[in-house]
Amino acid sequence: MSSEVERSRVDASSREIRRARLRRLLRRLTLWVVLPTVAGIIYYGLIAAPQYDSVGLVSLQSSKDAKVVIMKRDSKSVKEYMLSRDMFQHLLAGAGWFEHFNSKGDRWSKMSSSAGPEEQYRYFRDKVKVSYLDDTGSLELRVRAFSGKDAQKFASAIIAASETMLASQYEDLIAGDLALAEEQATKASAALTLADQALGALLQRQSEQPATGAIVAEIDSAHFQVELARKRLEDKLAARDQAQVLALEGKQRLVTISAPSQPSKPSKPRRLWGITTVFVLSLVSMAVFSMLGAAVREHARF
Repeated sequence: MSSEVERSRVDASSREIRRARLRRLLRRLTLWVVLPTVAGIIYYGLIAAPQYDSVGLVSLQSSKDAKVVIMKRDSKSVKEYMLSRDMFQHLLAGAGWFEHFNSKGDRWSKMSSSAGPEEQYRYFRDKVKVSYLDDTGSLELRVRAFSGKDAQKFASAIIAASETMLASQYEDLIAGDLALAEEQATKASAALTLADQALGALLQRQSEQPATGAIVAEIDSAHFQVELARKRLEDKLAARDQAQVLALEGKQRLVTISAPSQPSKPSKPRRLWGITTVFVLSLVSMAVFSMLGAAVREHARF
């Protein structure tokens, strides 16, 4: 009789232990998994603002055949400019970047009014992506915004500003080269004039007085200087002409292969993916912290 009573007590105690463990597990699941997943469902299902990606494709082209390595280098320079602070300031000043990202979107995805310059620039780098395509040598521009129309507008503004920068950079470079070539040609022409004048003066002296060996030697030297100055002038004029030809042949321009798109379907948020990610991360976090807690309790026994 006593053994049956003892057995029933053990069974009741085991059931109570199982119930207590189950309650602890349910509390953990609720706190670590259920609540975060419900929050994820609410955010991704009801709150998260749709975002649209406008994609454009551009390529750097030259008037003459340029080496692949040079074109790749220059294309990457254009890429860096598209992602630069100068481009960010251009969008702030003339494209309504801040107004769009500050007034649209949800609380967690829009740009805060109190964001500082560095935070605003990081936000810009998160919304604008540029990739260099090795197989075609083109640049893929991807701009994300809270409407397809605005995403397209910002992408078009970036391409237009890059074209202007490239043209201005080219004109400054060529203007410097042509100015130098013109200056050197002018100096060579002035040197020829001086040599001609010196020769003329010596010939005048020879006509006014008997010819001597010294005068003849000076005249021969002057003739040599004139020929040398004329040859230098010819070289400088040829160099100037060559600079003009290179200026025309070496001009680079940004060609739009595919104009920025105006998407009708949002690329973000990926609602099912976001909810699943929250659920999995919550489950993994609960498992990790549960194991850590068990290890700490086990260690405390010794």
